[in-house]
Amino acid sequence: MTSVTLHNSAPRRYAVRATQKLTFTCLGNGPRDTQQLVMFGLTPVLPAGPANIRGGRNDSSGTSSSAAQAGQIMAVALDG
Repeated sequence: MTSVTLHNSAPRRYAVRATQKLTFTCLGNGPRDTQQLVMFGLTPVLPAGPANIRGGRNDSSGTSSSAAQAGQIMAVALDG
């Protein structure tokens, strides 16, 4: 899982861009395929103090996983 901790001196929103390298394997003896997933989004207003933004995946039960590798995350303050 890729994450970044932001230290907010005041409440603000962030534009977030994250990438994750994902490897897909077909069932049986199928081929493997590695792709770069790019995600972009806006946070709600985060309160002053430390805030952690994470990029990863959830499986069908909602359990967070760190299976994604070689990730990068960038956050740019929009307010404040």
